[in-house]
Amino acid sequence: MKKINRFKIYYLSLIGIAISLPFSSFLMSISQIILFLNWVFDKKIKEKLIILKKNKTIKIASIFIIVHILGLIYTQDFEFAIKDIKIKIIFIFFLFIISSYKKLNIFELKKLLFFFSIAVTISTFISTAFFFDFIKNEFTDIRKISTFISHIRFSLLINISIFSCAYFILFFKKKMKFLEKFFYSTNIIWNIIFLIILQSLTGIFIFLMTSFLIILYKIYNSKSLNLKLIFLISISFFFILTFFFIKNSVEKFYKIEKIDIGNLEKKTEYSNFYKHYKCKKDFENGNYIWLYFCEKELKNTWNKKSNFIYDALDKKGQKIKHTLIRYLTSKGLRKDKNGVNALTKKDISNIENGISNYIYADKFSLYAKVHKIIWQIDNYKNDKNPSGHSITQRIEFLKNSLKIIKKNFFIGVGTGDLKIAFEKEYEISNTKLFKKFRLRAHNQFVSFFMAFGILGFLIILFSLIYPIFLQKKEKNFFIIIFLIISFLSFLNEDTLETRAGATFFAYFYALFLFQKRPKF
Repeated sequence: MKKINRFKIYYLSLIGIAISLPFSSFLMSISQIILFLNWVFDKKIKEKLIILKKNKTIKIASIFIIVHILGLIYTQDFEFAIKDIKIKIIFIFFLFIISSYKKLNIFELKKLLFFFSIAVTISTFISTAFFFDFIKNEFTDIRKISTFISHIRFSLLINISIFSCAYFILFFKKKMKFLEKFFYSTNIIWNIIFLIILQSLTGIFIFLMTSFLIILYKIYNSKSLNLKLIFLISISFFFILTFFFIKNSVEKFYKIEKIDIGNLEKKTEYSNFYKHYKCKKDFENGNYIWLYFCEKELKNTWNKKSNFIYDALDKKGQKIKHTLIRYLTSKGLRKDKNGVNALTKKDISNIENGISNYIYADKFSLYAKVHKIIWQIDNYKNDKNPSGHSITQRIEFLKNSLKIIKKNFFIGVGTGDLKIAFEKEYEISNTKLFKKFRLRAHNQFVSFFMAFGILGFLIILFSLIYPIFLQKKEKNFFIIIFLIISFLSFLNEDTLETRAGATFFAYFYALFLFQKRPKF
């Protein structure tokens, strides 16, 4: 009987997980099961367990889970705590299995990441087909073009693909054939473009920050003064341009139309009375929303133009009348019959899709993205409800998180009590958030701090960072880049609170930690 090649099955299972990460949780689970069964039924399993028992790196990294288990002692919601541990146990799963096989050499890693990059690129092509309507799929939020996984998780995979390809181009270019160079180069360029199409602020921020840190490291270690000067000038120029772009965007946002409040027209062209809510100062693109408002004409004319009746909801679940009023105002049109009649078919479709300002319809506009953020912050400053608005919701999450931390600074609330703690704090703070938007921190570092206090938080960071030094990987390109990408994502997401996020982190952490050392 032919001897089973356990390492080959192991390696193919790792490739299977890498390929399924941008596509399918089911295929990813199948690959993990094969990986596990291959490990368990290996005749050398006892030897592997003995090696694991002596492995100091595994012991330190396992503290991550031990902290979560100790957090059960003082948790109230035991059911949620067990669910949380089940999600994060995947961290130990990959550490145990990957550390017990021989380390992948750089060529084996290169092949694995090559297949991973192909999978990511194919997934971006599918998403782009949705974006340009080559594949019919109605979406009201650009981020929904990421159909297989969340857009933020997708952007993390894209970043890993970009920087992996960049590494192989830089250090393998002499050994590469033309087609291989072409693939890696175009993959980098395309994925950067796709991050912009996806409009993932998290993904774009991570790409820019990671690029900046790599360049900064290289420049710092360079002996060329000219290179350092060019870098300093380039960075300064970038920040100056960014500053003036934001400054001009803010000034444009707050540039309000000048009107004579005491001399407003009282009737429409069709002799219906306008209502002027002079006390309401809400505006859109510098135009006051609640002036020149004739609901009778607005309602009747809209109902003739659209199948979405005036009192119904748009495709985003918002009241269509509110979307219509904001959209008309954004174009400088009055809220009357003539205003609605001035709308094009494209405008009608935009309103039905929940687009409340005509500039938001431009899929490639950076100003539109910045305008949305300024609008959210302006509304939040004016004590408006932040529900449904990603930026200002996160501010509300963070404010309540800090209050929870203050009350439970030393040992936290326990492994499973974050949900309970937030529910109580939202009630105490009298938040304006609707109940369905009363979510947790959306910041993994803050979540650790709330759950386990200052002591548990520091121990968890130690368990994630110190193994890198034990394995002498502090200058390993892949593990350092991966941690930069992951830790930056932790600032904006509870990355490890979902099975997909925990699998992403555990897989690449173990893969890069127990891999032969390529130079940085």
